Amino acid sequence: MTGADLRTFSTIVQTLNLKNPNKIWAWDPNTRVQVAGFAKQQLPMWVHYRVELYPHLQQSSGIQDQHGNDLTFPSAFRQCRASGISKGIIRVIKGNE
Repeated sequence: MTGADLRTFSTIVQTLNLKNPNKIWAWDPNTRVQVAGFAKQQLPMWVHYRVELYPHLQQSSGIQDQHGNDLTFPSAFRQCRASGISKGIIRVIKGNE
């Protein structure tokens, strides 16, 4: 992860929050709230839009595969935590403005 990656990510987060009156684009665990019908607390972006957007900066997700290997976010989101069954992931690429 380079300084340029972090600056780009920071710019994206700032832009998203400028456009959203609730400033929901954050990943701080302290911002999670309990939502009826769900076991784990949810991030504000999920509460408002039912989406979790995670940056891929080559960091570990904190989730391990069945062999105990740490997974990056793309790898972690390609499988169901409970069963390990593959599932979909969407990649968002910034295009020309």
